[in-house]
Amino acid sequence: MQAPHNQKQKAQLRAPDPGNPQIGTEARPVVVELKDRPKSEAESAEDRRKNGNKEYLDRWTFYAAIASAVISGLLLMVGWCGVRAAVRTLKAIERQLALQEVAMTQWLNIEKWHGQLVTQQDEQKLEFSFDITNTTKFPLTLEYITTNAHGCAMTRRSDQVLAPDGASNVKGITGKLGDDQIRIYNTTKLTLVIEGAVVYENVFKKRQTQRFNAMCFGSAHSEFVFYSYAGAKESQEKAN
Repeated sequence: MQAPHNQKQKAQLRAPDPGNPQIGTEARPVVVELKDRPKSEAESAEDRRKNGNKEYLDRWTFYAAIASAVISGLLLMVGWCGVRAAVRTLKAIERQLALQEVAMTQWLNIEKWHGQLVTQQDEQKLEFSFDITNTTKFPLTLEYITTNAHGCAMTRRSDQVLAPDGASNVKGITGKLGDDQIRIYNTTKLTLVIEGAVVYENVFKKRQTQRFNAMCFGSAHSEFVFYSYAGAKESQEKAN
């Protein structure tokens, strides 16, 4: 049996001291400070090699980015210059085609008029004729010829190809001349107006309409004389 003195001493050893808490408790936790182990020469050399490789890669990545930007800029400039050159070329072609079309503009001469008074079924009329001449250096195709002379309108389909300097003869007739007109024809000079139009397809496959007019004078004592003058030329349209 232990002495009371020893038991009291053990109890004092086991009892915690409020002013000095035990290590490892919440009031006095254990703090461990970790310190790097010094690297060896080989490890230091390996780190330096890795850092050098990273710097090398970063440097060349930067250079590649700059080169890519420069190349992209150059390609953009080349593309822009190419577009400008293409636009200039197209405009030059358009101007050249316009000049070529002007140089190849086609028109017709209405010429060599002739006329005489005729009697048909006891009605006196003026019978006339004229030539349609292609004065250009390129062929064209006549499609329609219309005339309107003193109330007599006529339309003829031609479909004739006129070569350069080629001509097509057209004949027509006026409406019935009245008694007053016959009296004027026999005593002084009769005046009549003939209107007409020619529809043709030019060398560019565009349909054109050229109008014409003629004023004729004649009497029983002289032949009919024609003075032709041009009418309005309608705008071109593409032929079907």
